[in-house]
Amino acid sequence: MKSLGNCAMSLALLLILGLGVFWVSGRVRLALPGPAPTATSQISDLENTEWGLVSLNGKSPIEGVQITISFLNGKANGNAGCNTYNGKYPPDLQNPQGVTFAVTVKECTPRDVMEQEKAYLEVLWSSADYRVEGDTLQILDPKGKTVLVFNRLINTSENPIPIIRIDINAAEQLLRVWYEKENPDLNPAVMIPLKDLTTDEIWNRLGVQVFQVSGDIYQYDTFLIRNKQVLPMGTGFGGMGVTLMIVTDLDQDGQPELLYAYSFGSGIHQSHLGLYSPALTGNSTIEANTRYVDGDLLLVKVDDQRVNIKAAGADPLVEALTIGHPALVSEGGQARLFLQLNANLPSEVVSHIVENVKPTATPDMSLYLTQCQVIPGATAIATVKPSETHQGWNQYNNSTYSFSFSISDGWVLVEGPNYICAMQSSESPQILIIGFKRAGEGVTIQRSGVGPGDISKRGSIRLFGQEISRDVQVYQGKDKAVLYNNAQEVQSKDLVFTFSLYDFFPDYGSAELKPTLQGLVDQIVESFQITAPAATVQP
Repeated sequence: MKSLGNCAMSLALLLILGLGVFWVSGRVRLALPGPAPTATSQISDLENTEWGLVSLNGKSPIEGVQITISFLNGKANGNAGCNTYNGKYPPDLQNPQGVTFAVTVKECTPRDVMEQEKAYLEVLWSSADYRVEGDTLQILDPKGKTVLVFNRLINTSENPIPIIRIDINAAEQLLRVWYEKENPDLNPAVMIPLKDLTTDEIWNRLGVQVFQVSGDIYQYDTFLIRNKQVLPMGTGFGGMGVTLMIVTDLDQDGQPELLYAYSFGSGIHQSHLGLYSPALTGNSTIEANTRYVDGDLLLVKVDDQRVNIKAAGADPLVEALTIGHPALVSEGGQARLFLQLNANLPSEVVSHIVENVKPTATPDMSLYLTQCQVIPGATAIATVKPSETHQGWNQYNNSTYSFSFSISDGWVLVEGPNYICAMQSSESPQILIIGFKRAGEGVTIQRSGVGPGDISKRGSIRLFGQEISRDVQVYQGKDKAVLYNNAQEVQSKDLVFTFSLYDFFPDYGSAELKPTLQGLVDQIVESFQITAPAATVQP
């Protein structure tokens, strides 16, 4: 944050009523602790800048009425909504002289415009301090309260474009365009309802808005919008999207950043740290080097430069524990965010902290790669026997839950708590994910989301004596996933299952499940059998 000290324009108004011009005069006061800063370091924040008003006494200006102020060659001028004003701002802040503003006099309708203009000029001329933070100019009253907020104007070949705050309807239109660009096959009937998560501090210091999808298939996806530019903030796939946000200055460069935590993942829940900085990351966000699995990260702000990171989970001890703090560094011109962990953390906490894998075009899909290949406790199954029902295949038997299924020779199985991943090789991006539990068992095995694309019903299979639908996810003409029974639970006796086939190829546009593979997986799912009588399980 760069501040112009307590450089104040405390001005006495001399209103000369009549046609033409009225004049306002006064003098600038300085109330700086210690030596006054040089004129160059202070004026450079305002010189050759233009600003558009976005907040007057905490309220948005009248829609369609633009109020501006600009600074060039020691002169300030602008539009107060109806009349224009101009004058000088002090060329030497160490030896301030009187400042005179001239304001034109004309009547505008409706009356609200004139009342707003009067309020604006009175607040501007009775200001006591102002500061510049990135693309935001704040004007403070003598008590230190922010009374005016301006956003920097972007110059174009035609007219300056202000960074303005938009409403929910405008945000929904922008996001629909964004989703359609990401997914040309998007069903027009898909709803994108939003809620505005923007706080006053986020808007005043960063000039950005944060919106979260509040329903339908993209629920909890969260986006940052600035000057009609849309920027995704992680993914809400299977989780809660962005859960916490705070404004920081972690690298102490005087420029604010937005630090946030977001969660995703059905089946295995994950929490990430992300950061947006207009100065460092531009039109993108960055993520921390680690994530927290089966729990959530909490942000506790100490001050702009210090934030504590806490881990929240089922264990009350873990919830109360500070595990580290974020650090923002620049390496080779690239900004990087780190979660610096405290020493001597309990093993039950460390086991939940996982190093981030290389990002892919579909970060939501890393959930399943993590689930099938990385999470401690998942084990490769080497012991299978020849299938009793499928010649040349092998058979897997689960003695704990009493079920079996057949698998094509050479396939790899990875088993974890309440799930099995089946793939053609350990490097294959195409994975059949099988969730299982007993009825009444308090375990979530149902996936709550998929990547981009439309779902269409394509035939059925026979499973446990039932007809089960095949729901195929299609994106840009390619099959990306097969969701058996639309990924909903299928029950037989006291056992409950879910079945989903995904292609996790890093280039999502190129990923495709071929018909031969789909047919093979259909046979695997149809081979499931219950191998013991129903058991009684207490919830």
